[in-house]
Amino acid sequence: MSGKYNIGSVGGNVSITEVGGDWVQVGGNMTQGAVDPAQRVEELDKLRAQLREVKTAVEASAQDEDARDALVAELLQQVRALNELKTAQPDERAKLTDCLSKTSKLRDQAKTFGEQTAAIALKVAPAVTAIAALFGVAL
Repeated sequence: MSGKYNIGSVGGNVSITEVGGDWVQVGGNMTQGAVDPAQRVEELDKLRAQLREVKTAVEASAQDEDARDALVAELLQQVRALNELKTAQPDERAKLTDCLSKTSKLRDQAKTFGEQTAAIALKVAPAVTAIAALFGVAL
């Protein structure tokens, strides 16, 4: 489905608008389409695990201790924020976009912590893209 459809029927008109991803708006109500909510949870859990791997690599890097501590704290905070997205509703699209954008920024920061950390951090990008597509948000 793509775009907006108006369907005339006995007793009135029905308006269906694609909101993004598998979410559609029927009249004033949001509904979820084909994507299994369990798949969303699985993808978020994969991304959370990848961020934990990045955190471990940052901790092992030879960077300044204060810089490591600061990035590790932000990564852990992001792992918690991604956990909260498991129950996100379609009207929380701004929250979803902000969280995924911050995840991408933290990935970019981590890439500056050495080659090993950069290699691990690069695995985060496809996961962020996949989750954005599942939730129907643009980054």
